[in-house]
Amino acid sequence: MNGVHRMTCPTCRSALTETAEFCPNCLGSVTSSSVPLAAVLAPSDPAGAPREPVAPASPLAEADEPVGIGGWLVFPAIGLVFNLIGLTVMVLGELLPILTGPQWEFLTTEGSEAYHPMWGPVILFELVGNSLLILASGVIATLFFLRKSAVPRLMVGFFLFRILIIAIDEVLAGQLPAESIEGQGIGELVKVVVQACIWIPYFLVSKRVRNTFVR
Repeated sequence: MNGVHRMTCPTCRSALTETAEFCPNCLGSVTSSSVPLAAVLAPSDPAGAPREPVAPASPLAEADEPVGIGGWLVFPAIGLVFNLIGLTVMVLGELLPILTGPQWEFLTTEGSEAYHPMWGPVILFELVGNSLLILASGVIATLFFLRKSAVPRLMVGFFLFRILIIAIDEVLAGQLPAESIEGQGIGELVKVVVQACIWIPYFLVSKRVRNTFVR
């Protein structure tokens, strides 16, 4: 309108010219708090309420959200690495030498002093089961440090799979003579069950887990 920027009175909201010092309607003083008329006449939303500017998200609020491999999430990360190393040492240092050395024949040949029909199934099951756990540990550890979105589901499955493997192994080993078993017995099964009860809920509900594994 003739190039004149229209303003409004801060008291009665009447339209003013840019050069006005007093409002002709309420005679109030015009200060720097006057606002452009266009802002007052801005269109409303469908519900009839005036539109308000949306405040940008606060960087400080985002920074408050836990993210990254830190906090409690460090412990399962360390556990995966140690589990991978420990199982590999056991398979290569204990199970494979039994399978490829004279002990296999001594334990599985009928008529030998240490023979028992369950030695073969127990040793083979432990070899296969622990090899699968090594493979799973390696894959999940890699995805863990790459922060892949599938990690929480894989960790839940991993804990349940460990319980299954150890439970079956305990059942099979229970068929052997007690004096020939040097394992940890039911204690190992209890330990992995307790671990699962702690970490499965953590991976399902943790904010850090949700914010970290997003790739």
